[in-house]
Order: sequence, then C-alpha cells, then structure tokens
Amino acid sequence: LFKDRNFAIREQIQTCVAIPLRAQGQPTGVMFVNYRMPRRISSDEQATIGLFAYQAAVAIGNAQLHDRVTRRARALQAIHETGMVVTGSLELNEVLHRIAEQAWHLAGCSGDEIAFASIWLTDNTGPRLVAAYRPEMLNAAMEVLGNDGYLTPQTFDGRMGVVGRAVQSKEPQLVPDVDKDKDFVRLFPGIRQQLAVPLKIGDGIIGVISVEHPRCNAFEKGDQDSLGTLAAQAAVAIQNARRFEDLKEIKGYVGSRTAL
Repeated sequence: LFKDRNFAIREQIQTCVAIPLRAQGQPTGVMFVNYRMPRRISSDEQATIGLFAYQAAVAIGNAQLHDRVTRRARALQAIHETGMVVTGSLELNEVLHRIAEQAWHLAGCSGDEIAFASIWLTDNTGPRLVAAYRPEMLNAAMEVLGNDGYLTPQTFDGRMGVVGRAVQSKEPQLVPDVDKDKDFVRLFPGIRQQLAVPLKIGDGIIGVISVEHPRCNAFEKGDQDSLGTLAAQAAVAIQNARRFEDLKEIKGYVGSRTAL
C-alpha cells in the first residue's frame, strides 16, 4: 500500500487500514490508519474510520473547490488587466514581448526560474520563435533552434514540437509530461510540462503562445482556458500591430516618392 516500502519498516507498522477518499463521486486521495502492533479491526472501528474518512473527503473537496474558484477569479482579473496591457501598443516587437510576459504570469510561472513563455509566428516555413519571457531566455532558445528560430521537423529528426502540433491541429495542446510526448522539442533542460495555444484570426492560425514548466501537472484545464482568452486578445493585437507597420511602410514609400 505504501509507495515507500521502507516507511512501513522504519515506522514498525504491523497493521494498516486504508480508506479511499471521495468527494462528489471523484477520488481525492487515501487515508491510512496505522498500528505498530498486529490487531484485528472491529466492525465498529471500521465504521468510525469510514465516517472520519468521509468527513475528511468532504473537507478536502470543499477546500479544493474554494481554491479553484479563487484561482479562476484571479485569472479573470488577470485576463482583464492583460487585455489592457497587450492592446496598449501598436509596435509589433513591444506587443509580442508584452504577450509573452503576460502569458508567463497568467500561467502561474512566477517563482520558477526555468519556466518559459514564448510567442511563435507562422509563415510558409513553419512556426518561428519571435519573443520570450524572460527575455534573456530568447537567445538561449534561438541557439538550440538555429535556422533563424524556425521549428521544423527537418531540424529535429521528424519531430514537429508541441507548438507545431498546435499549428497543425488548430487546437490547444496540454502535455502533462513532455518526456512521454513524441513531438516534444526540448529547448531547456528540466522542462516537464508544456501548454501551447494557437493564435487564431478567423479560421487561420497566425502563431502560438507556449508556456513550459519544470513540474508535471503544473498547468490544468483552467490555465488552458485562461491562456485561450489571452490568445484571442493577442491575435487581434498582433494583427493590428502588423497593419500599423504596413501603414508606416506605405507612408514612407509615398513620402519618398513625393519628395523625389
């Protein structure tokens, strides 16, 4: 019953009662009652332990629900603030940097030095890394990618990367353990989980927001939903910044022709 078999030997456990904890029909854990002597557990004792396990499961379930509600409320507030930050500029490079930074914060990466958020834009060659947070990680990632920052199967023994799969499928990709994923491309040692969300304009994909974390199961479905909301705002902001750059080029061209 114990993952660490030495625990039972070390603690001289002779008798053990294991009761599964379930809240709202879902398993939440196991409660162990251990004795350092051989003994028979009476039916009354079993009933008492079972009642206590039920109460513990309800308490744990309520606490988990409160944590999820609190986390979601914080995420919604962060999304609102993120929208104001991301749409506050028309300079493409600044917009991309802001999106990467907000993705890093929104996914709860604060406090993990290895955690990495990145922005990829797509063209005919494939997804290309264009921004990252923290910024100093961009150059390190570019050295691994080579090829002007493109992520292509030809460069990585046929692997398209989780980002490439998000582009191909046009769907978010939540990978709990990257070591078990056939497409994962490692840019930094120590990364264990990745979440990649496509940037969509209409039915088209213009890029991907990706966050990577050194701990398995650091991201959950709520993080995917929050990042999806950010991606919707970010795609519009990127499109507007690109149009602004095009207008500046046209203005410069017209100005030079007029001067000539």
